Amino acid sequence: DPAGVELTPPSSGSVLQLGPVALTSSGKYRLDLFAPIGFGCDAESVRVTTVDQPLAATVGAASISASGSLTAIGDQRYYTVSLNQGDLVRLAMHTPDTLGATAELLPPSTAAFFKPLSVLSGASESSSFDVNTHFNDGGSDSFLVPATGVYVVHVSHQGYRQGNAAGSFTWTLLRPPTQNLPVDALVNASTMVTFQIDRYGFTLASAGARSFFTGLSPVNVEIFSELRDSSGTVLRRTLNTSTSSFTLQLPAGSYTYDVFGDLSSAGTTNTSYQVVSAALAPPAAIAVGDTKSAAIDVVSQRDYYQFTAVQGQAYTLGSTSGTVSGVVMAYPIVASGDFTDETRFFSIGATSAIGTPFTFTAQVPGTFIVEVRSGFSNVSSSDTSTGAYTLSLH
Repeated sequence: DPAGVELTPPSSGSVLQLGPVALTSSGKYRLDLFAPIGFGCDAESVRVTTVDQPLAATVGAASISASGSLTAIGDQRYYTVSLNQGDLVRLAMHTPDTLGATAELLPPSTAAFFKPLSVLSGASESSSFDVNTHFNDGGSDSFLVPATGVYVVHVSHQGYRQGNAAGSFTWTLLRPPTQNLPVDALVNASTMVTFQIDRYGFTLASAGARSFFTGLSPVNVEIFSELRDSSGTVLRRTLNTSTSSFTLQLPAGSYTYDVFGDLSSAGTTNTSYQVVSAALAPPAAIAVGDTKSAAIDVVSQRDYYQFTAVQGQAYTLGSTSGTVSGVVMAYPIVASGDFTDETRFFSIGATSAIGTPFTFTAQVPGTFIVEVRSGFSNVSSSDTSTGAYTLSLH
């Protein structure tokens, strides 16, 4: 500063950005450029630019957005956005130009907005992203807003080249409303476009087991899903490239199920998807000599039965199918008593397709679970068929 006091520590690397600094007095300032002994630089460009006050953004029903431009290295743009605790947001940016820019969401603070940046982040979450010379679009992961307040979207050039320092951009902060996720019903969702994020919510009046299914059309694209509890904690995150399903034992409470596309511009354009949340009933008793008739009524539903096995004894499970295609699985129940936990199936369980009987020998004594589910493989997520079946134990 004019008194000779160093305002910022030395910055090093191929991107030399001392980013925004509040100058508290008028006068002559000095910027020193120097190389360590033994190193040099063929040429350099230096630019000092003023930082404008934050601009207002356009607020829509499900998003907040603004457009602007960067003119040269060092440019900074700030925009204010009002967010509420618990909002699910995703930051996306589009540029028609070759623009090496970074967009980030900054937390509310009583300090001046041009203080050194502190980017919001959480466990496995990020609210910033880069748009480099190879992409015209970029999107962040989803982010749960921790506190109500006025946040700031910051866009700046952070690239390695002067050639990508200038260009126009439009950023969008997606903030989807919560849609109801009914139990045991197929939700046919609207087309998933680039960076879209959809939020579904449901409440359990009492504890119980649920299965969750997400199916895509066409397949071989990437869509993520996250199940969160009322505190915002992610209970399960899946990557879906065709279909995906999982089961969980959940306590009473409120939950959200979020579905969003991948982080590149090409991954999820024009992809439709389906979502199902099915209630799973506790195991029904089945004894040797019994035949049970039932049905898989909705995608991702699974039926469970239990019997007491004698170690070393052979058992045969037979089944017939009306319209459902799937598998019958048998495995010892885990110590916790969670009948949906298939951990022991992979070590000492047995399986066969519905309609094909199979015999297995109980390697351990005690309670065995028999699971009937759609899908052709015990490790498949293709839970896509429904219909009637019979099950017998001998």
